Amino acid sequence: MRSRQGGIRLQFHTRKRKDPISPVHLLRPKIRTVGLAGPSQPEQFVIEPAPHGVRVLAVGPGAIKTPINRSVWSDPKNMQDLLAKIPLKRIGKPEEIARMAVVLVSDVASYVAGRTIFVDGGMTDYPDFAHGG
Repeated sequence: MRSRQGGIRLQFHTRKRKDPISPVHLLRPKIRTVGLAGPSQPEQFVIEPAPHGVRVLAVGPGAIKTPINRSVWSDPKNMQDLLAKIPLKRIGKPEEIARMAVVLVSDVASYVAGRTIFVDGGMTDYPDFAHGG
């Protein structure tokens, strides 16, 4: 990433809590991780690459209608329970995650770095979300 000026490192995670992701295993060897201990934050990974014009960002998708969670959205009772935990009262679509990714890698977000953007209909703000929902 240092061989050219600028770039974007966009990561995705599906952790069921608000604390930042731990992307150590995703980073290329050229980005040093020495000195970072414990749960790592995207903010920490912005320090070294930022002077080279590299922005590190993450997207945290919420409940999205994909085959992996079909058992939830295909069962009316499970879906009702899920929707009770989403302030927008609907399940997300894959294209909504894709659109956020497009915004984050565009010039529209050129001054955004070291952040996780949750695309979850407000689900991370559900009071019991930190305890497994």
